[in-house]
Amino acid sequence: MIRPKLNRRRFLKRTSAAVLGAGILGTKAIGAKSDNQISSGPQIKDYRIFSRTGFIVSDISCGTFREDSVLKAMLDRGANLIETSEVYSNGNHERQIRNILKDYQRDKIFLVSKIQSSSGPFTSKTEVKSRFYKSLERLQTDHIDGYMIHSALSSDDIRNSYFHAAIKELKKEGKVRFTGVSCHGSSYFDNPDESMEQVLGTAIEDGRFDFVELIYNFFEPDMRARILEKCGEHVGTSDLHAHISLNCYV
Repeated sequence: MIRPKLNRRRFLKRTSAAVLGAGILGTKAIGAKSDNQISSGPQIKDYRIFSRTGFIVSDISCGTFREDSVLKAMLDRGANLIETSEVYSNGNHERQIRNILKDYQRDKIFLVSKIQSSSGPFTSKTEVKSRFYKSLERLQTDHIDGYMIHSALSSDDIRNSYFHAAIKELKKEGKVRFTGVSCHGSSYFDNPDESMEQVLGTAIEDGRFDFVELIYNFFEPDMRARILEKCGEHVGTSDLHAHISLNCYV
């Protein structure tokens, strides 16, 4: 997650209104059910307010992983943002997270899942809600903190009316709290007509998304800088920020 550090006065002002975030900051494993689960060794160094959600999240988050020990180690060291998707291991990644979270405080963790869009546009509000509830069932939780469009390829994906109609209802039902979108841009398996900058630029200007996720590496660094700059330009209006997830393949 890219965000300027908060000074003390601004931090106190923002966090006093935040009711969703962790109760404390520091090296403590904020998701653990008891102090006995706090591990020695490296710890999360910083926490930040995640966009306009008001949730206080760790500066390092966890995406895909193979071994349960990876996520457990991160949670025990203070990480509290977990990202998954309906397509990760054909839904089994959501089940894997469900089994791990039984030993942690759910209200201290910002849980994100995603609905795949690259396989084709959403065709109805019912389809989106049905796929959401399947994720909810696999995770066995009563809500998902952040629900995202996964791997959007075009501005049409961003504006899909069925997705937004479903999200509106799910938020009203208390099943989804915030929404976002990820975009991977061009890759070896996709060659979209629009660049990552164009797709995420549409999302930023749209105003209905609380956060965006982008690929951040040594390819096309200027594009990534412009996307982050555009997020920063919208701080005064939508307080939209970018999230960069650490995917663990261990």
